[in-house]
Amino acid sequence: MFNKKAFPPENTSVTSIGMTGQELQVRELIQSESISFSFQQVFMLTDCRYIVDFFLDKRIIMECASTSMFKYQIPLRKKAIHLEAKISHIKEHYPTLLVWVLFETHRPILETFFQTLVRLMPSVDQIFLSQDELREAFQATFGVKL
Repeated sequence: MFNKKAFPPENTSVTSIGMTGQELQVRELIQSESISFSFQQVFMLTDCRYIVDFFLDKRIIMECASTSMFKYQIPLRKKAIHLEAKISHIKEHYPTLLVWVLFETHRPILETFFQTLVRLMPSVDQIFLSQDELREAFQATFGVKL
């Protein structure tokens, strides 16, 4: 299904240069749970290429987004629209891949806005609002211990 040359070695070592604080935390979480992954995985399609934050176990795309803005709805809505365009295009070529997105803010995301994010991203399989939720999903999906 995948061209092996397109994928870097598992658990690719990268420096924290170019990583957001959130990506660094998620990478540490993934590593602590011993899940195989690549960081900034490139998906080459016929007309373009996309880079995803994490590619877990060669079956799950993991994207991260956060904002420190008090009014988080506008930046997260824009990010959701951008991610949907990217993910829907990737899924046209790789329909069996799962896609997870982690949205984090300094304030709780209200349920009504969460439902807006779900509607804006129909190609996304799972949306998480905290790293604790993500850790639980790792346990359920990969059988890792908390």
